[in-house]
Amino acid sequence: MSIQGVILTLSIKGVDDITVDPEESCFKSKKETICQIQDEAGNITKLIFDKLKEEGKEIKAELKSVQYNN
Repeated sequence: MSIQGVILTLSIKGVDDITVDPEESCFKSKKETICQIQDEAGNITKLIFDKLKEEGKEIKAELKSVQYNN
């Protein structure tokens, strides 16, 4: 996303007591953005965002759901 030459990025960061550097990834489907965080034990937390939009110098994200493993 770009506003007057400025690129805005939404970052997702996972933190827990054991995993030093969890694996994080995001991708877009047709209607939503899905971000996944995986710890060292293989557990996956999935964040599903319904809307991502830019307003001024902010990115607004509407969280639709959270899923832990299956």
